[in-house]
Amino acid sequence: MLAGTTQKPRMIDTDGIVRVLPPSEVKLLLTELEALLAALPSSLPVVVASESRYSALIGFTPDLELVEDIGEVGAVNTALERMFGHRKDGLKIFECGKSIESIVSVLEKYLKRYPGDIILQKWLIDLVTSARSFCSRRIIKQTEKAREADLKRKCPDMSDNSITIDSEDEDEEAGDFTDISDDEANSIPSSPPQRQPNSHRPAARRSLGKPFSVRKKQKLKKIAKPAQSYDAIPDKHDPRFDDEVYALATMVSHGGAPHNELADRLVISCYLKDKPKTDKNHHFWCVASSLCGFKLANTKRQLDQILRHSVRCPILCYWKPELYAQAEVEYAQHAPSAKLAPEALGPNQEGTTVSAPTMLPVPAEQHASAVKRFFAPFADQAKLDTITRINLAVVRLLCSAGMPPRIADSPDWTRLFHAIAPRLLGYTPPSSTTLCDKLIPAEARQALLNMRHFLAGYHNLSLSIDGLTEGDQPVYTVHICTPDRHSFLLRGDVYFGSHTSAYVTELLDRVIEEIGIERIASVVSDDASVMKKARRDLVAKYPTIINLTNPCHKLNLCIQDICSDKMFNEVIESMRVILTHFNHSTQATGKLNVNRRLLNISNGLKSIGKTRFATLKISAQSLIDCMPALYMMNNDGDLAYAPEEVQRVTCGSSISAMKFLFGLKKLVSAIDPLARALLCLESSHSTIGDNHIYWLAAMSMLEELFQTPDGAFTESEISRLRVKITCRFEETINEPPNDVYILGSFGDPRMRNKRIYHKLNPLAVLLILPAPQGAPRTANSSPCSHLSDSVWSRIRRVSISILKAELMLAERLPSHPLTNYDAQRAKNELDSLLVQYASSLYPFDQPLGNQTVLEYWNMFYMRPDTKILAFVFMKLFSVIPNSMNDERTGSRMTFLYSKLRSRMDVTSGICKSSLQPAVAG
Repeated sequence: MLAGTTQKPRMIDTDGIVRVLPPSEVKLLLTELEALLAALPSSLPVVVASESRYSALIGFTPDLELVEDIGEVGAVNTALERMFGHRKDGLKIFECGKSIESIVSVLEKYLKRYPGDIILQKWLIDLVTSARSFCSRRIIKQTEKAREADLKRKCPDMSDNSITIDSEDEDEEAGDFTDISDDEANSIPSSPPQRQPNSHRPAARRSLGKPFSVRKKQKLKKIAKPAQSYDAIPDKHDPRFDDEVYALATMVSHGGAPHNELADRLVISCYLKDKPKTDKNHHFWCVASSLCGFKLANTKRQLDQILRHSVRCPILCYWKPELYAQAEVEYAQHAPSAKLAPEALGPNQEGTTVSAPTMLPVPAEQHASAVKRFFAPFADQAKLDTITRINLAVVRLLCSAGMPPRIADSPDWTRLFHAIAPRLLGYTPPSSTTLCDKLIPAEARQALLNMRHFLAGYHNLSLSIDGLTEGDQPVYTVHICTPDRHSFLLRGDVYFGSHTSAYVTELLDRVIEEIGIERIASVVSDDASVMKKARRDLVAKYPTIINLTNPCHKLNLCIQDICSDKMFNEVIESMRVILTHFNHSTQATGKLNVNRRLLNISNGLKSIGKTRFATLKISAQSLIDCMPALYMMNNDGDLAYAPEEVQRVTCGSSISAMKFLFGLKKLVSAIDPLARALLCLESSHSTIGDNHIYWLAAMSMLEELFQTPDGAFTESEISRLRVKITCRFEETINEPPNDVYILGSFGDPRMRNKRIYHKLNPLAVLLILPAPQGAPRTANSSPCSHLSDSVWSRIRRVSISILKAELMLAERLPSHPLTNYDAQRAKNELDSLLVQYASSLYPFDQPLGNQTVLEYWNMFYMRPDTKILAFVFMKLFSVIPNSMNDERTGSRMTFLYSKLRSRMDVTSGICKSSLQPAVAG
């Protein structure tokens, strides 16, 4: 740019090269900016410094936490963005006065410290351009003449200071240090990375006779690569590094944070080969560097960042579990709740001495000073505890309410805390970066350690797993549930590799090794092919684990089968047209709401969703409820511009409207019993026996509907529905991986004497053949009239298989409850006790009463003579048969994860979801 011209200053030349301004021109622009800000017109409001939006510029100091994370220039850039906003449509100045004029001293300070920094120079040019737009031509001309005279007087030599950085060289330099693991890439905040100070940039190439220029770096396309296997063992000698390790003495700074031995074991201090051994090329890599790409620059070796990566590194977890456990404990100590655990320090703490009492008179001033010194430790500790409690409350609020962490960057957030606690004027609430990178992950790790301690006293735990995708980040959640239905998010695994059954099996296998196979009773998931095979492979390795399918998915599939029948095609198509119209028309929705209030209709229309169970039933029922309001709208002419189909089916006196309403009620009547059973089985308090019982209840209601004289369904329609429902019932109850649902319902004392075991499927056509006369009774012969021989055989077979697997495990584990049992004796006891229980003989003649089924069997587990049978049924009724914990966590993460709303990655969503049980408690 030529001096003295009327063009605005710019950094990009016509050939697309970014031009770095020389120091002389930067100084002139600062002078011009100072003059322009002082001459801002009176049309802009003059705001006092205390109320100005730019008040932070007076005595400006960047956020120290941001300086540690993204460098000083990045921290300054972030602070300016918060004050001036984004510059997509140009920088805006909203006021004049001392506050905005202080920007000159701020830019001058940091441009002297980091000469040639493009980010700071861009702020300077944008501010000059914005200030010029407010000033008259006379003032602009005066400032340009002054700049032209200064440039002619100084005449800076450009040839000695020209620097050109080609994009290829930048890519080559950056390529050595951009191998970041997928797991770690997910933990990086979604905000754009800031440019670091000059001392940490790649080496620039000198060239003579060329202008200052930095070529635009081409945007590298991110390529998702498969994650490393958990079983892979890192190489202790990474071929990329020199064998000569950076001297330990250079790692210990004479100032700053103290040396930490754990950090030295978690990272490697090294140089890359064929690179000069300078501070710029000195980095700290993960100890598993041959498989993990995590690194830190020499100037960014912070303990928090090292620990945050270490507790998320799966390679370190399975390679060096003891070191990983130490990192977990150390990282959890950084949580606010962990800092509040120790009692307040007393006066006899180390380094504090209390003198013996004396009766000699003490001067008043000396006495006041002594009292102040005596209570100083208490005051400091009280202030520290107060700040820690506030930070913990902030973390709990954000996690429980699902608030985006970026709310902490609002100035009103700080004013809120100052208004609540005026004494803590020196307290600054944690920023969103501190919350996402430090407080929330540390608190989540502390919650994980507390969860492990809580689970240490439990057996018969249930595992559930489900996969979901948030944005472009796939995650598998693993929950663990106790017999008394306390649920915890145990693992949230972000995985960019191939989602095969081997990966899911390996993930569950690692969880089982962590908890202990003797304490795991079941695993449940949906019936997707990958999950189905993974569960089958896992149970083949651990026979004591019960293989379960989420019954809610099975019921929902049955509902979908019914809705896909041809008799419902027309009514569902018309229903979709109506719902689409009201979703798109705010005017029609407003009219409908007015009519609903007039007719006292409480609920409005419900859209047909993709992920909600029984969504067609919910939508159809809402449409039935709103039909009177729709008839009123049609009569008033409010649907004149609606689609023809909407007008046709809402004309109350027409045959089409009557047929449509009849079709809606027919659809709801066919799927309502199954939807009610599904709602009950979604509960976290459902048991393994409820699946069979609720299926029977739903099918009995459907059979009653089908047998109604002059019913809504024809014989052919009933026949088609029977086939669909029977197939799903057989698949769920009679053909599961582990045949435990019949045994579960039989284990409920209220159900054992019911006549539900003669005809398991109420809708099936059953042919009964008479038994041969004089046939001898066998072990598989039913002891009771209400139990068929086939059902009794299934009950006995499943009970013995569960007992056999547990006895085999007891041979390897001395701590197992059945360690001292002989296998044959245990089998004989089980047979005898099953007959006694089925016949309601002593001691099983007691009714259930107000107990739960689990409490009922726990009472018999305490007795030596009934322990074997009680052990089997306690295991069954301790199990949670659904994976709704994962479904609820997925819904919560969908709510939390929104790039436009919260700019939060899925790893932070996992941390906040894992804190939900602790916050709720």
